[in-house]
Amino acid sequence: MQRAEIDAFIDTLYAATVEPDMWAPAMTQMADLIGGSGAWLSRVSAVDGSGSGIITRIDPAMPQRYAEYYGFRNPFAIRRDPHRYIRQWQPRIRFLDDFVTRDDMAHNEYFNDFLRPQKIDQCMMIGLAADGVETCVLNINTSQRGFEPAQIALARRLHSHLRRAFNVSRTFAGSAPGHLLDVLDRNDQAVFLVDAAGRVRHANDKAAQLAAEGTGLRLVDGRLAPINRAAGARLARLIGTATARETASPGERGGSVALPRLGRRPLAANVTPLRQGPHNVFTATPLAMVSISDPDAAAQVSSERLRTLYGLTPAETRLAVALLDGSSPREVADALGVRFQTVRNQLQQLYEKTHTSRQSALVLLLANTGR
Repeated sequence: MQRAEIDAFIDTLYAATVEPDMWAPAMTQMADLIGGSGAWLSRVSAVDGSGSGIITRIDPAMPQRYAEYYGFRNPFAIRRDPHRYIRQWQPRIRFLDDFVTRDDMAHNEYFNDFLRPQKIDQCMMIGLAADGVETCVLNINTSQRGFEPAQIALARRLHSHLRRAFNVSRTFAGSAPGHLLDVLDRNDQAVFLVDAAGRVRHANDKAAQLAAEGTGLRLVDGRLAPINRAAGARLARLIGTATARETASPGERGGSVALPRLGRRPLAANVTPLRQGPHNVFTATPLAMVSISDPDAAAQVSSERLRTLYGLTPAETRLAVALLDGSSPREVADALGVRFQTVRNQLQQLYEKTHTSRQSALVLLLANTGR
């Protein structure tokens, strides 16, 4: 696998966050990277299988056939209890075999009369988001019986990029690239556009208010400056990799970090690269978008919702809520009178159940899904 191909895909993917027309080429590149043929970026109902989305390398007649007949017979989407399914749904990577056995497929109308004529024998379903009773999934098709281990590993490596780009693109859905700054200014979330040095090139009203408050971060000489030095160093690294023309590792372009505050829960900062394109409204300097959510400005986190969404035990739920409140794992251990290793084991279980690998990413995820 050529490093250049992965870099090109990541560049195209993040271009799609502000240029919707770039999703089709990004999907094509993703399919090529993991040995797929066509792709469908889908939004499908768990109630009746109805769906919409973007296709690439798929017969354009197929979406109409799906809408008129086959969607209502899609065994990979329709659920008997769709609301429970959505509550338990997580953005994982799955395959046809995870839903229906091969023996059942042999007698399934959807598989035999809709998928097989398209030469689809396997599909990698890359979960992106859930909304209402619908799930948003990037489906990569192949005529082969399955994907190679290396191809699956690469998909898992790129999964966080796909989710981040998709969620950012939904924020700006329906907006022309040339009006991006207007969209940012209307956004309810604090958003900064920064260059490689962390110098703010644009801040919407929410971001300006947050910086003026100065409890979690502030502006120093025009640059973003978290009050916590360790968090500031982490944010600077994320901005640096997000704006780098050549990144040391394709797996490190943007990311998430928690910004501690005194007496309050941490801010959750998400860093996303912005590629300069023909509709660029910025300077030629590479920029990154830093969007920041304040869990204290939203409804209180529901421990019951966290437990239900991620299948947490009471102890894991207690730890999750404590982390959201700004406590460290060691502080949790001291407060509960348990061994630190016990809390570390619980934290590892939280990582596995939420498909995260860092505490900052875990806090960001929980803050945005636990309301």
